[in-house]
Amino acid sequence: MFHGIAGVALIASGVCFHFKDSYGLHVTGTVLSLTGKMSVSGSFNALYLYTPELFPTNLRNRALGTSVMASTIGAMIAPFSSILADHAVWAPGVIFGVLCLLAMLLLLLLPETMGRELPQNIRDLEMWYDVTSSVDSDEAPTAAKE
Repeated sequence: MFHGIAGVALIASGVCFHFKDSYGLHVTGTVLSLTGKMSVSGSFNALYLYTPELFPTNLRNRALGTSVMASTIGAMIAPFSSILADHAVWAPGVIFGVLCLLAMLLLLLLPETMGRELPQNIRDLEMWYDVTSSVDSDEAPTAAKE
C-alpha cells in the first residue's frame, strides 16, 4: 500500500512540477512530494517486519542485512537526483514513482505469511513454496471451468 501511494504521489508531483508557471500546481506538487516521502518512510519500516518472515531462521539475519544494505545504497544515490532535477524538474519524481509502482507489483509475487508457521530451514521453505504453487495450480482449473 505504501509503495502504491508513493508511486502515484511522486509521479503526480513530477507532473505538477513540470508546469513552472502555476503557483497552485507548485504547492500541490510540494504536498504530493511530501506525501510520497511519508509513504516511502512507511514502506522502509515495513522492510523490518516482512523480510524476516520470508526466510528460514538460519538465513534471516543475512536477508535482513542484505535488504538494509540495498536501502542504504539507494539512500546514498538519492541525493544525486538533484543534479537530474536541474535538467528536468519532473524526472526524479517520475523515476522514483515508477520504481515504487514496480516494487509494488513485484511484492504481489511474494507469498502471504499470515497464519503460517515461519520456515526453520531451507527444506521448510521449499515445501512452503511447493504447497503455495500446488494450491495456485489447483485453483486455476476450477476458475477456468466456471
